[in-house]
Amino acid sequence: MLVVMLIVYACIDVCKGARLSCGTKQHTDKYLRNKDNPIVLFYPKTSSAYEQTDICAPITNSALRTQYPWITSNEDVEHIIDINNGPPELTRCNKRIRGNMIIANGLWNKQVGQLCWKDVSTEKRLVYGDEIYNFAYESVRSCCESIPNIGDVIGVIIAIVIALILLVASILVVNSYIRSNNSKVVCTE
Repeated sequence: MLVVMLIVYACIDVCKGARLSCGTKQHTDKYLRNKDNPIVLFYPKTSSAYEQTDICAPITNSALRTQYPWITSNEDVEHIIDINNGPPELTRCNKRIRGNMIIANGLWNKQVGQLCWKDVSTEKRLVYGDEIYNFAYESVRSCCESIPNIGDVIGVIIAIVIALILLVASILVVNSYIRSNNSKVVCTE
């Protein structure tokens, strides 16, 4: 049961991002139909988490929905810089932070997630504008530098444990060698 739950969680998490490979489609249908229509909103102008001061604070989709109770069922809490398959230089960074979240039109968000990152990035810049997109990118980058990635911390802990195990093993081997050689030595007075 636990294995099934982990597989389901992994599959859900993988879907939170752009596709790995690019196809022929460079824009979403919603964007192409509405790019010249200012009445159609891809996101509410007041929904950007960049208005907040603690941009590095981890936040869940449900917590952001609670903070903005006016979010409708047609809107998604969106990561501007995708959790998966986004900019390679930000791969190890936490993207589930306040400075990278925004409320977006649900249909558009689902469609944009079917594009590859190059095309997702282009369309998000067109929709959100450079100011919001760059703010999210810089938030992820700067928060990545200021808050250690849990994977890095675990890696350091594992390295320390391995070093300690090797140290103890070395001490035991040396101790065993000394004992075996001491039993052969005959002391005479």
